[in-house]
Formats: sequence, structure tokens, C-alpha cells
Amino acid sequence: MGNPPPVFDILAWNADGTNLPAALHAQFLEIFHKNTLCEPGGMTVLDTPVDLSRITVPAYVTGVATDHLTPWQGCYQTTQLQSGPATFVLNNAGYIRSLVNPPGNPNATFYAGGQPGPDPQQWLAESQQVSGTWWEH
Repeated sequence: MGNPPPVFDILAWNADGTNLPAALHAQFLEIFHKNTLCEPGGMTVLDTPVDLSRITVPAYVTGVATDHLTPWQGCYQTTQLQSGPATFVLNNAGYIRSLVNPPGNPNATFYAGGQPGPDPQQWLAESQQVSGTWWEH
């Protein structure tokens, strides 16, 4: 409406441009479009084929129930691509707020506790809603 937006921390994060070089941005778009990271050897980095199943370190994966850019079920699938133990948490805030949501927010909740398996809906059914932010988890 022609007025400057109110000062709000989430708007500052939202307006923070990444300033990616055009070639890198194009590579990201190709990875997202073809989903090459999900196929062992589907892409190479420094002449080395990438195979996410060879990652054996623990992974902490987050998703957001209301994210319109990345549906949480897609984020959840990361737990199935790696071989190491995985923890998944599902946040109730938006895609930026879920990451920058520090402890002390009385409206914050997340789901945790289910053992990640092939079905994200089963994981959700076995999880519990927790008050607070995932930061404390």
C-alpha cells in the first residue's frame, strides 16, 4: 500500500538475497529439476560420483508442516537416502521462521520421536507433539 513494512525479524531474513553466481544458480536448478542427488552416481563433484547412501554419520533433518516451497514429506525422504542414523523433526512454523525460531516462543511446537522409515505418514503417527522449538531438541 506504499508504506514501508514494519520492522520484523522474519522479513529481514526473507529479504536477505543470496547473490549466487549465475552458473551456480543454474547448477542448483538442474539438481532440483532432475533430482540427481537421489540417484547414486547421478552427479559428480570434482570428478567423484556422489552416493548419499555412503554417508554414515548421524543426520538431523527438519521439515515444516506449512512450507509451500518444500513439502515436509520431501524433506523427510532425506532420512532414507543416507545410511547413518537419522532424526527427523517436523516444525509448525513457516519455512524461515522454523529455522530462526529460538527457545522461548510460546507458540512453537514440533513433532519428534518416531523412528524414520519409508513412510512419512507412519513416522508422523508414531511421533509426539512437543512444545518449544527444535533448537532445544
